[in-house]
Amino acid sequence: MAAKDRATRIQQKKQAEERLARRIDELKEKGKSQEQIKKDAVVRKYEALVKDAINRLNALDQKEIKVQQAKTAKLEKKAEPKVKKKDKKAAAKSDSKKKDKKSKKQKAT
Repeated sequence: MAAKDRATRIQQKKQAEERLARRIDELKEKGKSQEQIKKDAVVRKYEALVKDAINRLNALDQKEIKVQQAKTAKLEKKAEPKVKKKDKKAAAKSDSKKKDKKSKKQKAT
């Protein structure tokens, strides 16, 4: 059950639901009460399979959302104007020159 395909998970859920319905019908035909049906091990197993399939489908939804967010973030980052390395160095040098002038003024006074 390591399938990551949505269609496979939907099919597994549908099969588990069908099996669960058949088992409940069988037990009702035998005259079992609702409490006995809920306690039946096979019924609980099929309910667990349905729940598992639902949880995995939800996990796939969350994964798709994360992938989509990552794609949009990547596109936004690409759309931003690039700052060239030379521009960064020039900005850093001008900042350091300003600091040097301030320190010289402070020393002079």
